[in-house]
Amino acid sequence: MKKIVIGIVGNTLKTPTKIYGEIDRFYVNRSYVRAIERAGGIPSIIPCIGNTKIIEAQASLYDGFLFTGGEDIDPKQYGEEPYVQLGPIKPELDTFQLELFKAVQKLNKPILGICRGLQVINIGLGGTLFQDIESQCKDVYQHVQTGGRSHSIHKICLSEDSVLKNIFHTDNLSVNSLHHQSVKELGKELKICAVSKDGITEAIESNMGKKIIGVQWHPEDMIDSALEMNKLFDWLIKESGFNASIIE
Repeated sequence: MKKIVIGIVGNTLKTPTKIYGEIDRFYVNRSYVRAIERAGGIPSIIPCIGNTKIIEAQASLYDGFLFTGGEDIDPKQYGEEPYVQLGPIKPELDTFQLELFKAVQKLNKPILGICRGLQVINIGLGGTLFQDIESQCKDVYQHVQTGGRSHSIHKICLSEDSVLKNIFHTDNLSVNSLHHQSVKELGKELKICAVSKDGITEAIESNMGKKIIGVQWHPEDMIDSALEMNKLFDWLIKESGFNASIIE
């Protein structure tokens, strides 16, 4: 039978401890793992190892990829100076994730990017970001919600003739919102497939028929409160099935 293994791209964390001092960790939030497992995939966490040969091997190893959320991306990666409201950055993680994205894209394997993951996709294809939408964009909603992560706070409009609309079968979707950055200049070979009513880009996808979707909200935190969010992970598993290994 086919075993569909999804590489969940990890983040880094320095954890202070009373006994052992500061410990460097690789991690992902449990909600990403739950979402992949529920969709029928085998979740596997990919650690941040900045070695090109290992990155190329990681790109070959998995059937599909989930690029997760996290801190801001260093604006050097898209040719800008840091804006005053730029949040914490992790340059080593940026370099690793962008290199991994490019390696996976060359192999035409399915990619789902969430929040920062969408931004990695956009930058990886030559795009740029608003470093802080509240101060750089006019009349925007609250995009860093104060309620629980599973709570939907605003609606988005899905584009006609998009893969995303074909997944959800609706024109409008209620989403949570936990980001202060968003797409400014769109990367090559991408199209915007969802926007919020204040004009902020909420989802992008390939316009070249590749299996790439990026969403700015966090569907993994809504798989229990809004069951339709499971459809995104179902899409990733289904598309990754074409690459899956046959295991007895």
